[in-house]
Amino acid sequence: MKGIFAVMVLVLLSVSLGTAQNKSKALLLEAQMLGVGMASPQGKHLYLRVYSDGRVEYEDERIKGPVLDYFVRRAKLSAAEVKALSGHLNGPVVRTLAKEYPAPDPPMDHAIDLTVSITRADQPQTILIRNFSPASPRASEAYPPGLIQLLCKIERLRKGASFGVTADATEWCRQ
Repeated sequence: MKGIFAVMVLVLLSVSLGTAQNKSKALLLEAQMLGVGMASPQGKHLYLRVYSDGRVEYEDERIKGPVLDYFVRRAKLSAAEVKALSGHLNGPVVRTLAKEYPAPDPPMDHAIDLTVSITRADQPQTILIRNFSPASPRASEAYPPGLIQLLCKIERLRKGASFGVTADATEWCRQ
């Protein structure tokens, strides 16, 4: 009888610990980049991943001889930073963003898609930004301020990254 009771207690503890671990590892935001044609970087890359426990991951590149080598950088946000980011992601500005933002100026030789996925208990949200071009003369028509704010937050979390969704975020991300 004591053996059965001990097994039951162990099972309950492992289930509750597993639930607590899953909560601390919950995904808040993930962004994937896909570059095709004359895009740089080529292929699919982890642009950013942020967890509710503050872990941040994003892919970066380094030159190894004649080829590029990709690796994952890691960082950690404070509890206050996670709370602020979560509040922004769950706020009305982000929730009302469109599902897709096409290129204001169709490219001839490449495509860069940035897919941002926001995890929420009530309704997950996915936003596709194709060939983000904030320097375009039609940028103000193509991109609402809320999208620019979100992309600026994403760029700031990718500290030291050697590639971005545009060549120079400091030109369009002045917030």
